[in-house]
Amino acid sequence: MFALIALASADPSVLSSSSLPTAPEQELQVPEWTAPVVNDAVVGGAPSAPGSWPATAAVIETGYGVVCTGTLIAPTVVMTAAHCVTPYVPTHVRLNSVDGSQGGEYIAVASVTAHPDYLANETSDIAVIQLQSPATT
Repeated sequence: MFALIALASADPSVLSSSSLPTAPEQELQVPEWTAPVVNDAVVGGAPSAPGSWPATAAVIETGYGVVCTGTLIAPTVVMTAAHCVTPYVPTHVRLNSVDGSQGGEYIAVASVTAHPDYLANETSDIAVIQLQSPATT
């Protein structure tokens, strides 16, 4: 049993570590731990059919490939995460494509604006991509 003692004394010798009760030393037993197996497969899912997600945008940097996804929120505006455009510089988006590499609409990026308060993966992780031409999906 432990007790909490509050003392109103300016004398530090009133309560010292030598005057506190002690417990017998015991070896700490830590059970063996193994990391869980992580499987990146979708469980119980099925491949999406082409054209299933018209507002989904693959955010692409030429020479690098798909860096992230985003969502078409207006004919010329894609919303994505700021960490997808910093340090990457998206050059195109591909809309309505199952894998980002083919099909759908391939549209050039006019400008990219990350939230002004974005702090690397901590806060305000949002950005807007302005497209050079409107999407037709």
